[in-house]
This record gives sequence, structure tokens and C-alpha cells, in this order.
Amino acid sequence: FVQSTHGKTHLCYEGYSYYCHHTNPDDSKYWKCVKKYCRVGVTTYANGTTKRSADHDHTPNETDKEVLNIRQNLKRKVVESSSLIDSTLDETYVNLQSPTLSQDLLIQLPSIATMKNNLQKERRKTREPLPKNINDLPYPIPPNYQKNQSGEQFILYDGPIAGSRCIIFSTPSDILYLSQSEMWYCDGTFYVCPSIFYQIYSVHGYNNDGIMASYVFCSLPGKSEELYRGMFEKLFNHMIQMNLCVRLRRVTIDFELAVANVFIKHFPYVEVKYCLFHFGQNLFRKFQNLGTYQSASCSIIILTIASCFRLTVGIQNDEQLRTWFRSFAAVALLPLTLMIFGFNYLMQNKPNYPQLTSFLQYFHDTYVAFSSFPPPTYNHFVNFSPPTTSHVEGRYLKWKKRSTSAHPNIYCTIDLLRQEQSLGAFSSVRDHMGAPQPKRRRNQQIAENSLQKLWQRFCEQKLDMVSFLNAAGTRYFKYLEG
Repeated sequence: FVQSTHGKTHLCYEGYSYYCHHTNPDDSKYWKCVKKYCRVGVTTYANGTTKRSADHDHTPNETDKEVLNIRQNLKRKVVESSSLIDSTLDETYVNLQSPTLSQDLLIQLPSIATMKNNLQKERRKTREPLPKNINDLPYPIPPNYQKNQSGEQFILYDGPIAGSRCIIFSTPSDILYLSQSEMWYCDGTFYVCPSIFYQIYSVHGYNNDGIMASYVFCSLPGKSEELYRGMFEKLFNHMIQMNLCVRLRRVTIDFELAVANVFIKHFPYVEVKYCLFHFGQNLFRKFQNLGTYQSASCSIIILTIASCFRLTVGIQNDEQLRTWFRSFAAVALLPLTLMIFGFNYLMQNKPNYPQLTSFLQYFHDTYVAFSSFPPPTYNHFVNFSPPTTSHVEGRYLKWKKRSTSAHPNIYCTIDLLRQEQSLGAFSSVRDHMGAPQPKRRRNQQIAENSLQKLWQRFCEQKLDMVSFLNAAGTRYFKYLEG
């Protein structure tokens, strides 16, 4: 049986195609040949037997069935996914090219332009026009986008948060896995976010077996503290409704105060940690930009740029300056109680560059006690779980490669999120079934082992603080690069 171009069921039997003419009282069906002037019919019975009434006056044509199958598969792809129709068509027609391609099939296939027009009509039947703003987005989301690739409900919440519409994507099984994760890693991305939203914010869970997977995706219209609070409250409330025990004890984020404030103010039992990579990145960015905005005077600007250039060249050519900066970043790897001693030592023994005074003032205003980011939030001493959100950003990079363009339409984004959810579910199921852990990158494993040895030697007092900072500073950057 195949579907005709009008959605009717056709019977393919002995190389001929038939349409259903009527159903008999005994539940058997009578089918007539699709050729207009052919009067041959076929009766199919409930027990699977088939009876033909006469012989056809024309030759059989197996190509009809192949053409209908190709058209049916194309319609299914267009309805079930949001990939570009042009790409889907091109891929299908290119794959048909082979030495065994029959001329009959080539002739009977519609042209690409005709097929594209038909497929566009099919897609318009199953969804509303693409929304130009968030108010045009259908509510609820069309049914064929409410479930994941396995048929599970994929829309966890679709409604207002802080006065604006937000959509939270997740499945019941993913919420279960996330509730069992003691460590969450959160970050947002903009490239694959539809233009009608501001960002896609994802929540990843990490377990003791070293498996990290994405469990929640949120389409958010902004990045305010109220939005983040409402989003996390929806997650926790859903877990409570499912009678789940929330084991979360630490969340690792980039340096976004709005997210940190949500946990500090409303979920104080959760420890907030800032990404080690972003900590080093922030320091180095400030290190490079020292003095570029100190004055509007032309002469001073020239002087400042020149001094900045000297500092940038210095870190490339001056081994002492390079070691000092790496040691400064590595203070985050010292025990929390010793961080102040590490900073004091480095301030008293800084290289002879006047710009470092501005750098130290920036650090004092931003990263010391009672500042925006106090030391406990970025201290990673003996932290054997991932200290960065690099895994999350790595996933975002793969999303970018899979996306057809920047800021795709909402339906393309949902397709991408469903693919990501399916990959995460696969990893989670393998882990729960006791499958072996995936191999880690060799450079990353070497870096982690080196840091652990340095921590052990330091705790055993076989390494003094200065030597630890020098060694960990070099390893710190190699770890980030891994």
C-alpha cells in the first residue's frame, strides 16, 4: 500500500496500482485500476488473500509505486522537520542519481520546481506562518512540535514568566535525570536562538560517572534576574510535582550575576561556582585592554596605546611577566584560606610595568571579598568535577555547525533541540545501563592528572606556595586549552 499524491491509499499488486472503490458487507474491499479506461478490479479479503477479476489491457508499471514512495517520503520529511525544502529536495534528487536509475522513473518524477511548490503547500497545512515576533507565535505550539523524536512530551512549560512568554523544553525522563545530578552547568547561546527570542538557555547535569548531558532548554526573551528566577522555579516545581528528590548542591555558570543572585537569594543551599575558564579569560582581557579608555586627550590616547602595546608585547617576550600573570590566575587553585596570601605575594612582587597598578585595582574592585565576585565563588581547590562550562560551549558550537543559519526560525530551532535531546538521552541511557565511560581527550586527562599531583604535593607540604603557583599557572592554561 502507498499514499497517492492526494493522500489516498493505493494498492500495488503485480505491478499495477488500484484505488479503493468500495467496501463489501463481508469487510472485503474492491479496488479498481487507476488507469481511467481499464476496468480490471481486485478484491482483498480479511485473511490476506487477493482475487483479480480480469486481465489488464496495458502493461504493468512498477515505476508508479517508486514515484509515489519518493513523494510520500519527501512529504513526511517536510512535515516532520523544519529543514529547508530546497536542501531536502536537492539531497533526495542527488541520491537518486545512479547507473541503475530507470528512464521511466526519471521521466515520471515531477520537476524540482513543481515538487517544491507541492511540498510548500504540505508544510503550510501543518503549521502557522512563520512568526515575525513573539506575539505571532501560535499558542500552544503546533502539536507536531510538542513531542520529541521518541514521542515523549517535549514542552515542559509554555507561558508567561516575568510578564513575557517563555518556552521550556524537556521530557519527564530528562527531568528525572537532572534531579539526580548533584552538579548543574548552565549557560546561554544566541546564534541558534530565533530572532523572536533573546537567547536559548540550557541546563546540563553532571553525575559521578563523569557523564554530562543537556536536559533542559529554555527560550527566553531576555536575561533579567526575574526571568531566571521564574525559569528555575518552574523546573524545581515540576520536580516536586513528580515527587522527585532534588540532589542539586552546586551550579557552575559563567560570570552572570543575574543567575548567581537567583541561587544566592532564593536557593541558598546551592553552592554557586563561576567558570574557571571565564575567570582566566576575564583577567587576560583586562590585561590586554589596560589604559585604552583612560583619557579622551589625543596625546594621552597615543601614550596609552603605546603603553598598552608595550604590555601586550611584554607578555609575549617577557618570561617574568608571563609567569607572573599565569601565577595570578592560578591563585584560584589555592586553598581558599591561602588565596589572600597568594594575592599579597604577587602584588608585592609584580614586574616593573606601571599598567599593572590599574590591573590590580580592577581585580580589587571585582574579585576580592565583598565585591561582585568574592573568592569562594571562583575558588576551585581540589575540584575534581569540571571547573568550567567548556562542555556546554562545546555543545553550542556543534549546534552552530548543524544550524542552517544564524537565528533560524522557531521550528528549525525546535528540531535542533530535539536532536540534542535525543543525543543526551542516548548518553544517559547508556550510563544507567552500565556502559563504559567514553574516552576523554588525552591532553585533558594529562592536565587533570598534573593538577591533582600538584594539589597532593602542596597538601603534603612538598611544594611551597610560589612553586605551586608557577607550576599550576602553566598547567592552568594548558588545562583550559584542552
